[in-house]
Amino acid sequence: MGLTKQFLKYVLSGRVLFHAKSEVKILAKSPTKNIIAIGCSDGVINVIDCDQEVEEENDEEVLLKVTFSGHRSAVSCLSFSVDGLSLASGGQDGVVIVWDIVNEAGLFRLRGHRAPITKCYFVSTRDVLITSSKDGLVKFWDLKCQHCFYTIADTRSSVWSFVCLKNDSELIVGSSENELLIYSLEWFLGPPQSFEASNEKREKASNDNNSFDQIEYNPYMKCQKLGSIFRHTKGRITNLEIDQNEKILICSGTGGYVDVFKVLSASESTLQIEKGKSRSKRQSASVEQMADISARYEFVGQLKASAKVKYLNCTQQYHKKLRILILLNDNRFEEWILYIKESGKLQCMKRERSFVEGHRKDIRVLKFSSDSQFFLSGAGDSLKLWSTEQMDCVSTVAVQNVLCATFIVGDQHCVIGTDEGTLLLLHIASGKQLQTIEAHEGEVRAIKLTTDELNFATCSTDRTVKFWCLQMVDNSDTINFCLEHTRTLQLDESALSLSLSKNKKFLAVALLDNTIKIFFLDTFKFFLSLYGHSLSVICTDISDDSSLLISGSADKSIKIWGMDFGDCHKSLFAHDECVTCVQFIPKTHLFFSAGKDGKIKQWCADKFLKICTLDSHLSEIWAMDLSSSGSFLISGSYDFSIRIWEKTREICVLQEEEELERELDEVKALENLDDVVPGEVRGESALAAKRTISTVQSADSIIEALEACREVALKRERGDKTPHPLLQASGTSEVERYLIDVIGRVSSSDLEKSLIMLPFSYAVDMLQVISLAVENGYEVETAIRCGMFIVRVHQYQLIGCDEAIACLERFGKLCSEKLNATRDEIGTNLAALKLLEKEFQERNAVSVFSEAREKYEQQERKKKKKKQLKSAA
Repeated sequence: MGLTKQFLKYVLSGRVLFHAKSEVKILAKSPTKNIIAIGCSDGVINVIDCDQEVEEENDEEVLLKVTFSGHRSAVSCLSFSVDGLSLASGGQDGVVIVWDIVNEAGLFRLRGHRAPITKCYFVSTRDVLITSSKDGLVKFWDLKCQHCFYTIADTRSSVWSFVCLKNDSELIVGSSENELLIYSLEWFLGPPQSFEASNEKREKASNDNNSFDQIEYNPYMKCQKLGSIFRHTKGRITNLEIDQNEKILICSGTGGYVDVFKVLSASESTLQIEKGKSRSKRQSASVEQMADISARYEFVGQLKASAKVKYLNCTQQYHKKLRILILLNDNRFEEWILYIKESGKLQCMKRERSFVEGHRKDIRVLKFSSDSQFFLSGAGDSLKLWSTEQMDCVSTVAVQNVLCATFIVGDQHCVIGTDEGTLLLLHIASGKQLQTIEAHEGEVRAIKLTTDELNFATCSTDRTVKFWCLQMVDNSDTINFCLEHTRTLQLDESALSLSLSKNKKFLAVALLDNTIKIFFLDTFKFFLSLYGHSLSVICTDISDDSSLLISGSADKSIKIWGMDFGDCHKSLFAHDECVTCVQFIPKTHLFFSAGKDGKIKQWCADKFLKICTLDSHLSEIWAMDLSSSGSFLISGSYDFSIRIWEKTREICVLQEEEELERELDEVKALENLDDVVPGEVRGESALAAKRTISTVQSADSIIEALEACREVALKRERGDKTPHPLLQASGTSEVERYLIDVIGRVSSSDLEKSLIMLPFSYAVDMLQVISLAVENGYEVETAIRCGMFIVRVHQYQLIGCDEAIACLERFGKLCSEKLNATRDEIGTNLAALKLLEKEFQERNAVSVFSEAREKYEQQERKKKKKKQLKSAA
């Protein structure tokens, strides 16, 4: 940020393990390896390998294993398969995508839900995926056929979670209702049964007078509703978990309570049922069934977290104790130990942990000290002092409902304004409140120091602006300070913002009537009225030379005013939401603005240009401040985070920033486009990947390679043997190797999406070159994969082309031959590996047996020696 035409960039300071480009929504860990999948708000899934050794602390590329891009909105749920080779992801767009972790590619996407997906689960015994959604449906998907074969639609509200237990033979569904639905799942052995057999079972069920609402048959499984159990938590269900031993069921609602159920075994539940029958012998069959369900799941108690529960996870600790980790809604997490006594009562123990203390409520105040070594942050629960260099919390003072604050008297004291209209004088080092004044009848909206820093002004919604001075009180022991009211300015409307000019002449107040009133500071006489905003003005600031005034409003605009005549120099459409903060950089006409859209933008007030955008926050920004030198910028958001931005020496080129924004707009436009395959009807399954800039670039590189192959073929027909420049640069003279190498550089997850964008005019050429690669045995798997996809996409056009039919016949013969050869080779290698494994196990078994034999012989020798000694004695 220079004083001439050059600008310097502000970058985020601090260290992180892995920095995603957008908000992280969900995490999932592989059951077999130390691999974590990270779902983000932009639909991207990052898979990182935590076992990789990282030499540098910021080396994120080493941890990143693969990136999947398929969802058009935020990722809402993730689930690994039992073997850890597949990953299922559900998004806010209502689409479920199955990814191949080994091949690093998307297998397919499943479309059938009409609302965001809430949970995915792989059945351990079958190739079946279970998904739930806010549309109130639970769907069962056959992953081999890629279609939904069964749907549960018993709930009248959104399904938020479910859990499978007892070897996937029982399903518990949680929704917005105050009960948990329980289903039994009977999976058919062998191949799926025919529909005729299912119809016979339906007729048999109807003869037995069974209700079709309770029993539904399909070729894959039998699903029967057993009943429901009532939960005690209020609101919709947020989490539903079961421990590893399937002995304890845990569910939480929107509040801070967590219900704990004990899952009884068959013998224990039978005993409970017999006790219930002895109490009341007259019961109908349905009542007996409900009693059976209530006996299986026994409510043992609740635990009360200190705030609303956002997410929880449970692990078996030791013996009969269960360890629960709860993520709270106020930026904290707690650890609990659960234990069910023999009497059946629940015992909960909270384990105290020491963590980095941050704010638990929305941040509304940020203020640098005069030397920028420290800064204050205030929220609804406390006021904290932070070190700028070390980024550590130095002290915390419990103050409720802080709206504004500022340093005074050599940064040793601060004045705090609250929403109750009180002013607090606080000694920062000791945390002692020196004075409390009922300053205003309404909330204090702003505190501004005068130029001499000996006085300050406050504005409030009680239509007043008051000036205060700091007085020294000399006691016998210590010297204290106190606040004294000096002057009051009466206004016609409530004051929302306040600014004082550096030349000690003007006072600017933003009022509730969408105007800004400017008064003379010494006499309080009216000078100018600035009007033009359509909604209330939230924030204002005056430049250091007192020539410009900027105002941010709820109408999403920023206006630049001249202080001499009150004319509007420019009106800027700044943010997508309400503008909450504006502030000039000291001694310049550059300023920053922040809004509810979570973005911070830098502007030039002279040329009316946007310089850069800082968009690391995930929620509304209500606090921002600049250091006295302009080297640091701090911002606080409703995402409970405080971010420090540091000015660098890197020059910011405006043309490059504009080009980056245009590229982002192009990426968003590309993601909204659908690729249509001729002859295919939109069904339940589709390609997993979506169109992005990388897929377009990959398609261009494949087209360029095909053009080079065409040129080489024409040269060979003319007898020209000069090598093509592209083939010569790649180090090969064979066109099939060159094309396969180009395809190999395409990400495996984007390959199908890149091939689908190839025009039909290149389909025949590609099949011919791929046939050569298959015939020569070069990357047979990749070549056949590409060829089969080209045939699938352009099958109707290929059938009508004579040249293509001959190419298809040749490609089909080569595929069958090479696939059989590859299959035999893989089978031989697998048999050899199994033989080596068996020999290794036998060798280890022999070594273990020999060691045990040696120990036994040594013991026998010792016994003989002892006997000889006893006999000699």
